[in-house]
Formats: sequence, structure tokens, C-alpha cells
Amino acid sequence: MSNSLQPGIDNLAKLNITTGLQLEEYVCEGLVNGALDEDGNWHEYVPFCKWPYIFAGWGDSGLPGNNDTDVLSGACTITHAESYKGSYMARRAVYFSVNLIATCMAIRNLFIFKQKRLASKSKAVTTSESLSRLNVTICIAHFIILLDPDATDFMHYMALSLFQGYNGAAMVSLAFLLINSWVTIVDGGKSKKTPPWMDKLTKFSIVFVIFCELVLAVIEILVVPDDDASYDGSLNAVKGLLFACLCILWAGICLKYYLKIRAQLKAGAASSGSKAIKKYCIALLFGMLLGFLYKVAFSLIRVGSTVHGYPYCGGAGMVSIINIMFLIIQFACLFAQNPKNQTKKVSPSGATTVATTSSE
Repeated sequence: MSNSLQPGIDNLAKLNITTGLQLEEYVCEGLVNGALDEDGNWHEYVPFCKWPYIFAGWGDSGLPGNNDTDVLSGACTITHAESYKGSYMARRAVYFSVNLIATCMAIRNLFIFKQKRLASKSKAVTTSESLSRLNVTICIAHFIILLDPDATDFMHYMALSLFQGYNGAAMVSLAFLLINSWVTIVDGGKSKKTPPWMDKLTKFSIVFVIFCELVLAVIEILVVPDDDASYDGSLNAVKGLLFACLCILWAGICLKYYLKIRAQLKAGAASSGSKAIKKYCIALLFGMLLGFLYKVAFSLIRVGSTVHGYPYCGGAGMVSIINIMFLIIQFACLFAQNPKNQTKKVSPSGATTVATTSSE
């Protein structure tokens, strides 16, 4: 049987699943809706085809076999994307179009920041330009992800995980760089030099998050044999908890400098730019806390399990949480680094950031 996984096939035989219709009902009604087996035990899903394949006739693929094919002698000959081709193509087109808008805006912002730097004859790359460069790479990586966002067509699941991991690491690094620049403005003195402890912590955090989102993401997949779209839940939980610890650390730093800026504003000793920093501190603090809660919640439920990829049930759907999150952060970065809201002054240290943004 092509592309089949024998453990999954054995599991189907034990459950007396013999036709394609029974198989789809078992997976979609049982696993997704949390139905019980006749013996009262929760379903234990074991993949029956190698990812990204599924039995012919699944969904609206239009191929024969959904009702009458004996799945135990059938073949895993179509991909999950082919099983619901129309809805999957529609979702890709919508997200791809929105990402195209974000990419054009990011490239435009980067060009403007670079022109401002060249006009000022400064060799130091400003934080705004650095953040815009990073946002452009995020947009490009997102383009690649959106070619096959579920790895159900032609993209290998490992490749998808690496691109998603890069985007996740890059977006968190954006937050690190922003907080770094704010600490520089508040504690950097007249020279606006980044405090050594913050410089070291930023570099360590960026390397650490890259390790979590790229290196551990590969290992958690490799340790699970046979199925390319499954990963070790315990290792994923370790990765998530390490990431959560980093989020709470930076949330603490963000809160500390939010309180400092608020005190300066009350005393009338802060610049108008500090008002903007205060707003962004609140937004980043909220984002860091959400990241912490998300990672902890999902880490706890994955401990001791193997997490598998599931077939589409009733369609590929239009909602993709991770891609929506990517787009929100891309546009948030564009808003935060909007050249129209930036002053023309470029600090000698190259620390010009949203700190110079007006409070409007």
C-alpha cells in the first residue's frame, strides 16, 4: 500500500473501520468533536497514511471510494490539499494577497529610512531601519509559508516548521530590539549608549529564541519515527516553557521601564516621544503576557504525548491562527515604524526609534 503507515492501518482494523465513509466519520466526528469509542475510551489517533497523503475519496476530491472503498486494501494516493482543493486554494489566495500589501509597505518604509540615513551622511544604521529590514524578511518568509501553509500539498513539514520558527523568532526579536532602544533612551544618558547589561541580554535572548524556534523545532520532529508531520509533545512542551520564561523576563523589563516613563511624564521631565514609548510599552507588555499564557497552556496539554497532523474535516477552512498572528504583527510593526510619524532627526548613536514618534 503506497504511502501507508502500518500501525495506523492496524488501528483501523481493530475499530472495524472498513470504508472511506466510516473512516472520515471516525476521524472528524470522533477526534474533532471528542466522541468516545464503544468501550468508553477516548479515541487514540494513529495516522494511517504518511503525511501529506490521505485515502482517495476523502472530502470533496471527486475521486471514487469515499463510500465503498475497502480502506484496508486501498491506497493513500491523494494529498490532504487535494481532498479539499477549492477551500485550501481560496485560503492561500486571501492570505497571500494581504501579505503582499504588507510586503510592499515594508519595502517602502525600508527605502525611506535608508534614504534618510544617507541624507544625514550617517554610517550608523538606525533602529528603525534595522526593524524595517527584519520586517521585510518576515514578509518574504511568510510568502514562502503561504505557498503551502499547512504542508498538505508539496511543502515538507520540516521546511514549514523552519519558516514558521524563523518568523516567530524574528517577531520576538523585534520586541527585544524595541525594548532595548527604549532602555537606551531612558538610561543611556546624553550619549544614548545602550547599557552593557541590556546589550548582552538582547544578544543572548535573540540567540536563545532562535535555538528554541529553529533547533528544537527540528529535533522534536526527528525524534518521532515514520510520520513526517508528527512531533514529540514533551520536547515541544520544554521548548514552549523555555520560550515562556523568556517572555516573562522581557515583560518584567517592559513593565519596569513603563513605570519609569510614567513617573517622568508625571514629573514633566519626559519628552513628547516618551508618551509614544509609554503606549508601545503597554502593547508589548500585553503581547508578552499573551505569549507566556499561550506557550504555558499548550505546553501543559502536550506533555507525554505525540502530536499528529489531522486531515481536513469539511474543508480546509479560512481561519489560520498562526498566519493571522503573523499578519497582525507585520502590520503592527509597519504602524510603529511609520516614516510619516518619525522626526527627521537621527541620533548620533543610531538609536532613532519609535521614541521619536509623535503621540498622535
